[in-house]
Amino acid sequence: MARPRAPKPSAIACAVARILGMGASVVLLANLIYESVNWGKTLGLSVTAAVIALIVDGSELMGLLDSSRTIPRVSAACVVCGDMLVLCLAIPSAVLIILSTQDGYSPVEPDPWASTDTLSLNVTIAIW
Repeated sequence: MARPRAPKPSAIACAVARILGMGASVVLLANLIYESVNWGKTLGLSVTAAVIALIVDGSELMGLLDSSRTIPRVSAACVVCGDMLVLCLAIPSAVLIILSTQDGYSPVEPDPWASTDTLSLNVTIAIW
């Protein structure tokens, strides 16, 4: 019996989640580059977490979206290890983003990079 052309609902949900994860990683990278260029703040751990998340999501997404089935899917253990690595990098990264905004004094006006730090923190949490 021929295999149905429509993918399973779980594969569709997994592909949508990986696409959203890749989008969040790209937004985080763009925001971190913007912050680095404009204010000289370099959050290397966040960049590393975003790049590894792009690699893990991209490799799983290629296997999910290949209709000809020529690209094999990554094993579940490898995906779990990659996701755990991203999680282990994202948690300290979020703490570093929070600590980078607290400079010990309370100015009347917020720092010019406060909104980009908030966006970086929110997107880092979304990558988890």
